[in-house]
Amino acid sequence: MVPRALVSRLARRAVAAVRPQVWAVGDTRFPKDGTASPGVARQYSGTLLTLDMLDELAAVGLRPAVLVADTGYGANADFRHGLEDRGLAYALQVKGEMTARTESAVPHQPPFGGLGPRPLPRYRARPVSLREHVLAAGRNSAVAVTWRKGSKAALSARFVFLRVRLAGRRPKPAPDLPKHADYPRTRAKLKRTVKLDILTEDDVGRR
Repeated sequence: MVPRALVSRLARRAVAAVRPQVWAVGDTRFPKDGTASPGVARQYSGTLLTLDMLDELAAVGLRPAVLVADTGYGANADFRHGLEDRGLAYALQVKGEMTARTESAVPHQPPFGGLGPRPLPRYRARPVSLREHVLAAGRNSAVAVTWRKGSKAALSARFVFLRVRLAGRRPKPAPDLPKHADYPRTRAKLKRTVKLDILTEDDVGRR
């Protein structure tokens, strides 16, 4: 096992040399190579491990300017709230069927009748899918964004930028779980391992 102090020094040196603009979280779905590492066995990990990794890096003074991840992380309310609780800026991919309310929506407080528990605040309007929010904004709300030059032409698309309030309750705290679990090759088919990429400005341009 690599000493934590050594990992911290290596991480600080890497960040100082690379000067990352974005940290990207992704999954690898294959066993690690080699015969002398606990990573040889297939691992199952996910959002909890990612948050733990971020905490370890924060403990040595390393925090991302922006963290990005795909819908496997963006659809997880625990992960989103974990990033918010840590004060981290992020851009996460989500699915169009995820529901939300407009930014201006505020919960209504029903009157208390004097008996029983006080009613909790609730929204009057039902949430709708993110896809419906985008369609309601209309084509004129779309903004053209170009992110890099391709082999034949610039790569660009039109995006709609909206502020919304995601629907759903704040998740309850998860129980303490092991940071990762190793499974024998002969038993488990779970192959997800978190990968944390640190991207330079040039990397962002290429992607």
